[in-house]
Amino acid sequence: MVQMQPFHLVSSSNTQLAIQAGSGDGQIVTLQTLDPTNPLQLWVLQAQVAGNFQGAAFVNPGTGNSVTYNGSFNALVMQPYSGGSGDFDSWNLLPGDGQGNLRIAYPRDNSFSWNDFSGAFQPGDTIGLYNDTAANSVWQVVLAPVSALQSIQVHALAGEPAAV
Repeated sequence: MVQMQPFHLVSSSNTQLAIQAGSGDGQIVTLQTLDPTNPLQLWVLQAQVAGNFQGAAFVNPGTGNSVTYNGSFNALVMQPYSGGSGDFDSWNLLPGDGQGNLRIAYPRDNSFSWNDFSGAFQPGDTIGLYNDTAANSVWQVVLAPVSALQSIQVHALAGEPAAV
């Protein structure tokens, strides 16, 4: 069995802030103070073909939901992950800067990226899809510490048995 390594998506402009999943279906994605013990701030990648595009789905292992397109210039939302579905939860991973950080881009138009809409880099800011490739749209991948994973129940994804 392949074990997926959970990670945090941290703002490259304020490394004290992380992308946090909405707690349920249809809930928006926000920027919150980094908390390694918060299961809503953990992510795993799943290969995904969605909306006729191949890429990666960002799945919150605690809820089993993935980050899903909700229209350009709109907030990103969470919905149940389903491999190979018609959902728009397939994303391109592109270089974000010269320091190894990345942009998470919409595959139909790579000029649209996950973005801190307000640009204020404050807890509670909405993460949405915006046509920006600057600092508001650049993220660091930070592997989750092992101690944070021990208390989090991980749902089975993509046909894999649930982790213990």
